[in-house]
Amino acid sequence: MLQNTLARFCFGCAAAVGLLTLAIPARADVPLTLYNAGFEIQNPFDQTAGCGSSTPCYNYSIVGWSQDRGSSGTFDPTTPGDTAFAPPAHEGNNVAWLSSGAYIAQDLGDLSAGTYSISVWVATRELTVGSSSEAEYRLGVGTGGDAASPLWTSWQQTTPGATAPANPNAASDNWALVPLVFTVPTGPTGDWYAFVANDGTAGSGSTQLEVDAPEPLALLLLVIMIGCLALFRPKSARFE
Repeated sequence: MLQNTLARFCFGCAAAVGLLTLAIPARADVPLTLYNAGFEIQNPFDQTAGCGSSTPCYNYSIVGWSQDRGSSGTFDPTTPGDTAFAPPAHEGNNVAWLSSGAYIAQDLGDLSAGTYSISVWVATRELTVGSSSEAEYRLGVGTGGDAASPLWTSWQQTTPGATAPANPNAASDNWALVPLVFTVPTGPTGDWYAFVANDGTAGSGSTQLEVDAPEPLALLLLVIMIGCLALFRPKSARFE
């Protein structure tokens, strides 16, 4: 009885995964996964005093990312004591924060010719109470330079001046998914670097840019299938 129930459940999961897969249109680009994209990996030796109390716990380094031009780091927006209005992380617990003018980058390696994509979630953290200002951001890739400097010989990016959703009160939870599809030409180009920049605040008030990462769909499908397979297993010999 239990075996049959588990089998039906497993087949139902498999069918659901199959339908979901069929519903997804074929992609011409190759999605790239950024290291520590959700910013859950933190350096425990680089945290502000008061961490664990009513004071928000900030990190001023970002593991796996280079930082330049302004302040940036990671933190948990739900930590008690944060007087600024910040939405909770879209994925996991932590987000990256970038002050006005700040820039973070990550080495993607030497990519073969083709079309690729990267995606991040962005939101505005209001530093001025009652403000509905929005942080301006750019998501891009570049080559011909290095992660420590945004001076590229070639780059592709989202339209400058785009703004992250405002979060004017403590109940706000506004994020926007930002995708970037880019093309690597044929021939040697050297390493490519993904970057996110906070270009300032649109309007009055003071803001920071929050960045998080989307959950890869492939990982979600894999988790579902593993769960189904774990349930559909032979009965133990002691019950036979």
